[in-house]
Amino acid sequence: MAQTDRPDGKAAAILALARGSGTKTAAQEAGVSPRTVRRWLADDTVFADEVRDLRGELLDEVVGALTSASMKAVETLVECLQADDPSVRVRAAAQILRALPAMRVEGELTERFAEIEAAVNAQKNGARR
Repeated sequence: MAQTDRPDGKAAAILALARGSGTKTAAQEAGVSPRTVRRWLADDTVFADEVRDLRGELLDEVVGALTSASMKAVETLVECLQADDPSVRVRAAAQILRALPAMRVEGELTERFAEIEAAVNAQKNGARR
């Protein structure tokens, strides 16, 4: 996780805000008033960028942990398909089948978004020439 080089209370406020705390909690951790934190967010683009960047790094860590847990969950469901108890097998199969439509839609949306993004980038590059 990135550490800010700020020597003052801004570093504490950045960390608190990136973790999802409100301005009041961030202000308490930074030793300043909530008004000061709101002013930093509104007027200090470097501060706001550091909050956003750190929040992104934290989110990446969470997504990684969820991905790892998801793989274990799928392995567990697959193992349950071999259970002796038929009701366990049916529930595992049903869970797997319930997940498929959402995964398909997400995959299609991701693909369509990539196509739109490529078209926009191509259009931007064509406009610059």
